Amino acid sequence: MTARVDRFQFDSFDNKTEDWDYYIQRFEIELQIHGLDKETSEDKRKQLLLSRIGPAAFKVLVDYYRPVVVTTKSYDDLKKVLNEYYGKKTYVLSERVTFATRHRKAEETITQFILELRSLAGYCEFGTTLDERIRDQLVIGINNSTWQQELIKEHPTNSAKLSDVIATANKLEQAELQSQRLTNNPQMGTEQQTVNKIRPKTHRPTQQQTPKVKTCMFCGRDFHTNMNDCPAKGKRCNACGKENHFSSVCITSGRLKLKQNNTTRQITRQTDSDDDNFDEQSIHTFAVKRHNNPTTKIMIPTQLNAKRVEMLYDPGAVHSVIGKNLWNSIGRPPLKKCKNLMAYTEVEIETLGTCEITVNAFNIQKVLTVYVTLRNDIPLFGLDWCLSFKLPLPPGARLYNIKTPAAITSTQHDTKHNNAVQNILQDFKSLFDGKLGTIKGHSAKIHIPNDVTPKTFRPRPVPLALREQVNSELQRLVQEEVIEPVDTMSTPIEWASPIVIAIKANGSIRICADFKVTINQHVQTDDYPLPRF
Repeated sequence: MTARVDRFQFDSFDNKTEDWDYYIQRFEIELQIHGLDKETSEDKRKQLLLSRIGPAAFKVLVDYYRPVVVTTKSYDDLKKVLNEYYGKKTYVLSERVTFATRHRKAEETITQFILELRSLAGYCEFGTTLDERIRDQLVIGINNSTWQQELIKEHPTNSAKLSDVIATANKLEQAELQSQRLTNNPQMGTEQQTVNKIRPKTHRPTQQQTPKVKTCMFCGRDFHTNMNDCPAKGKRCNACGKENHFSSVCITSGRLKLKQNNTTRQITRQTDSDDDNFDEQSIHTFAVKRHNNPTTKIMIPTQLNAKRVEMLYDPGAVHSVIGKNLWNSIGRPPLKKCKNLMAYTEVEIETLGTCEITVNAFNIQKVLTVYVTLRNDIPLFGLDWCLSFKLPLPPGARLYNIKTPAAITSTQHDTKHNNAVQNILQDFKSLFDGKLGTIKGHSAKIHIPNDVTPKTFRPRPVPLALREQVNSELQRLVQEEVIEPVDTMSTPIEWASPIVIAIKANGSIRICADFKVTINQHVQTDDYPLPRF
């Protein structure tokens, strides 16, 4: 027995680096190895515990049993005191909240995540539902939407075992790692080159300084020989709303730029992260092509309602202009009606209206008016904003009052033409009174089989924010005799279709009847086959 005690070596307890529960388990395992775990070794176990736990824990025991000598107490008594002092105070609900809010970290593997969940579940008292709780939290907190969808797809029922879900998660993790290795392997494609991060120099870049690389203009990744393989196909851009490209390479929003010089056209993309923090000095080269007709543009970096936008400096434009898609992306500020803008070639530009937005440029923030056009093009930083920000004009420049497009148009019409128009409006006054027209001498009839049972649907709930608009629109339709009210007390209703409220681009609403749930499926169509010649 003495030889066994002499060979017993164990480190002291430090509550800053190790939990007491883990320390006492290691200590008792060491006792078992040396054959000191039996009742006959009670005194030896007590002495070894007192001599190995360290000065801090020993002081706790001595102070606890004063004035009684601590060596007179049993091993179990000493262990109980230390458990109460150093043991973890558990609150089941609090531990379960910690367990339920634990999500996998970015660099954490599936195995590490499972081990951490098991550690947290040790104090949750899940009982027989332990595996089910760990399985659910693995799916909920996996922190990868693609993996999460695959796990739900592979294990749709509650009968899925934890081991099966872990196996599927490990396969997804390994598949992504292999995919990243193949993508980063420079020997996988002989025609592809690494996309290098470069910084613009003060001198003009040459053909040799800009490496030629093949990159897809729609997704920003490696070039696809078959466009059907492009991941952007069928996807909608979050910046401009158009399809078949990602927002990171959107030309309309300014994230994909065309930088040109005398001999080359360089397509570059800003490194724009999800939180819109980007380094304007960092660019990624996409492609280099010969270009014989270079153009020069001055772009002004601005923030429109906190959204970064590159605007074309155009003091020749009287007003600053943005497109509809950019207006949608900055929060759809309320529009005020205005007349259509007129291009310098006297081409009318369809204009949705004007709105007030917060503009941040040149370290100055202002609330300015901008015109919103239906067509989406490069946003213009016009003369009105140049004057608001007090940008210097060229020497000798003068400001003149500009006639509105309506005034310019009216001056171009001679008196004879105006009189002819007025005569037409007067002769056909009923056609231009702004009211809806009706078909005279003809009545339409909808054919429905006699054995069809009529259907009536209760009104669908109208959102509180739209109730006033819906009531006003219904009154307008009644006044224009598009619809007519029905007294259900005197007229029985056989068919009743719910309404669908469509919100227009200008904020107004259109009320439609949802006939697809009632008569549409029973209407007999009048088929008239056209003859072939």
